[in-house]
Parts: sequence; C-alpha cells; structure tokens
Amino acid sequence: MAARGRKIPTAATALIDQLELYVPLLDVIDMAAEGERLQKEINKLHKDLEKIKSKLANENYLAKAPKEIVAQKQLVWRNKNIITKITRTIDKYYMTNRRK
Repeated sequence: MAARGRKIPTAATALIDQLELYVPLLDVIDMAAEGERLQKEINKLHKDLEKIKSKLANENYLAKAPKEIVAQKQLVWRNKNIITKITRTIDKYYMTNRRK
C-alpha cells in the first residue's frame, strides 16, 4: 500500500471500497494487458451507472421504490469515485511509459 501522496511506479492496482492497493510489478507483467483490464473495469462501471441512472430517472420506479433507493444513490457516487481513480491509474501508466 502506498503512503498518502507517495507515487507508485509501474504497479497493479486494486480498489476495495475506499482502499487503494498497489502491487509493484516493474517488468513483471504486461502493462498493456493491465491497461486493458482497467479499461474493462471502467466500461463495466459505466454500464452499472447507466442502469442506475435510468432507474432513478423513471418516475414510476421512484414512486414505488423502497428505501434502498438511497443505497443506489450511494452506489452511483461510489462508482463515480472508482472510475476516477482507475482513470488516473491508466493515465499515470501511459505517462510513465511514454517517458521510457
């Protein structure tokens, strides 16, 4: 795990709730494949966000929705944060590898 503000060179990233886990992998894995994995995760989160957004925009759904609607809003916010963190990781990878 990285100390707050400490930059991690080429590393695999896992996001577990609010925990960011970095595993240094310099010259151990195919970084292009890691970038693809992260992009797939972003795409999945975007699809999840769209489904929730659609439900929240449906007046019939809102009228009949149980209290879990609040949990869905929290999920939307959590997914937005995860997408932002993954995107930063991908951007950091490409910036690091362009300098080599």
